[in-house]
Amino acid sequence: MFPDLEWELIKKNSCFLIKNNRLVLSKEPFNLMGLHCKKNCGLIQNKAVDVRQSKVGKEIIDIIVKKNGGRNIAKMFDNYQVQNKSKSARITVKKTGHIVKNVGLHPRFTKDALKRSSNLLRDHTKKKSVYKKTQKHETAEYIVS
Repeated sequence: MFPDLEWELIKKNSCFLIKNNRLVLSKEPFNLMGLHCKKNCGLIQNKAVDVRQSKVGKEIIDIIVKKNGGRNIAKMFDNYQVQNKSKSARITVKKTGHIVKNVGLHPRFTKDALKRSSNLLRDHTKKKSVYKKTQKHETAEYIVS
């Protein structure tokens, strides 16, 4: 089917659609930004990328690439796993960028995938606990003359 026709069919009614006070979001696969628009809709694109948190571990990112494989589902998707072995998430984000860039997608997909993988890794890092310091009021002596 043609992407324009598919978009007209799912534009108003989709099971992934979330409407929230003038903001229309989508939870569909291959939608990196989560916005419900034709540009970000991964269901109608021939080539698309999805970056997810792995079910196996917190520091593993699954990258699923949808390429134009026609009707053969086995050839339609490529799965990659990137593991964050170092303390820095920069290397993992860089590997994600290389994978998405080598697929041959538009550069905006690369930026969106980098942002998504960075957010996923940031959510699962250990944060230092910060203790709130209570202020102690010092007693002040006033001299009245």
